Amino acid sequence: MRQDLTTFKKLDIKYKILFIFIISIIFSFLILLVEILLEFLILKHNIENNSFLKQALMNYKDIFQDFFNVNKFVANGSNPYTSIYNSSYPPLILLVAKFFALFGDYSNKSFDVRNSFLGLFVYFVFVIINIISIYFAITYYLNKKNINKNIKYFFLIACILSLPFCYLIIRGNYLLLALTFLVWFFALYDSDKKSLRELSLVFLAISAGIKIYPALFALILFKEKRYLDFFKTVIYTILLFFIPFLFFSGGFSNIKVFFTNLIDFQGIREVSDHNYSIATFLYCVNYILSGFKHVLISDWLCTVGRILSYIVFIIGMLCALFSNKRWKCFTLISLVILLFPAPSFIYSAVVFIVPISCFLFEESHTKRDYFYLICFIILFSSLQLGFLITPEHIKYGINLINFIQLFTIIVLFMFLCFDSIKYMIYKFKNYKKIKLNLNNTN
Repeated sequence: MRQDLTTFKKLDIKYKILFIFIISIIFSFLILLVEILLEFLILKHNIENNSFLKQALMNYKDIFQDFFNVNKFVANGSNPYTSIYNSSYPPLILLVAKFFALFGDYSNKSFDVRNSFLGLFVYFVFVIINIISIYFAITYYLNKKNINKNIKYFFLIACILSLPFCYLIIRGNYLLLALTFLVWFFALYDSDKKSLRELSLVFLAISAGIKIYPALFALILFKEKRYLDFFKTVIYTILLFFIPFLFFSGGFSNIKVFFTNLIDFQGIREVSDHNYSIATFLYCVNYILSGFKHVLISDWLCTVGRILSYIVFIIGMLCALFSNKRWKCFTLISLVILLFPAPSFIYSAVVFIVPISCFLFEESHTKRDYFYLICFIILFSSLQLGFLITPEHIKYGINLINFIQLFTIIVLFMFLCFDSIKYMIYKFKNYKKIKLNLNNTN
């Protein structure tokens, strides 16, 4: 044991950080499994009252249901935007859902398809194909860095066992497909081959067409002065977002309805269970200050949350643009994606696979990077401490671990913004010094 500890101490800081991350995430998942087991055996909770499922779903019967609900939106051929569903999903993902809706009878409830063998088989094929694709994308990225084969396996396992990924699978959200294309963009966008770089732009546009907010990752192209690629990505995204409207009755007239539905959905979910929005953070602080008593969600709280979210968006994107490292740019974009939208659930944090991959496999690290490592571990940790969850917590979404995660997101955002501002000041002073020297020379 002492020899192993000595060997670990001799490791390069790069490998220490990687090792700590992988072990922490896998270990936290094992603790989660023990928690769930204890609830069943000792606390005698049935599946309906299991704290983890309550956290992820509110109603355990909703397991995988996002996938099947979206399929039902388009199964009967009606317009998903003007029908009873008032869909806020972009049309590109509804076209994908049309394909999957072929594998099941959606004439009745979508639960019936979910409960069928064919329905579950199709869903798990969808999940497995996406996981395999993500693995190949990460492998392609890591091959450029000459990373050991076993490390790739363990890193992917850690990502799959992370809390956001577990929630994503349990919810059955189509964000998984958007994530796949986003990871491929990340893997290919700086490829030596022009054709692969071009393909990466299309992949990012597809990801944005599915879930909109991955479009923000195009900022990295602008930051790295690849202006033509940036504008091509914008064009690809516009085409892949708007053209699919033509495949639904009403065509482009659905655009206005779509955005109306989206705004309405955001308003409903301004403060809700396990939401990473700023309004939810303000509510959590208010909840703690009131002595852990539920208080009514006031209009001012939502209004202040919205105003702050716009400020976060502007500051976050500017700081990402002027950050001094690629992983910091990706992280700030991911933080904006979590903090800006009103409905920003735990599974949305899967986009952090991109900045975490970039961070962990950096060529060099400093001791300060241990702080960022801890933040990433907190965000991806599956530790839930279900025994601390009361019925009131479940109802109002107040959970110690989730609050710590949300607090970590805020702190991480502030630190990275401070880093970027400090770097901008340094560059500005350096520029003035060079200009002054040139003037003196002349």
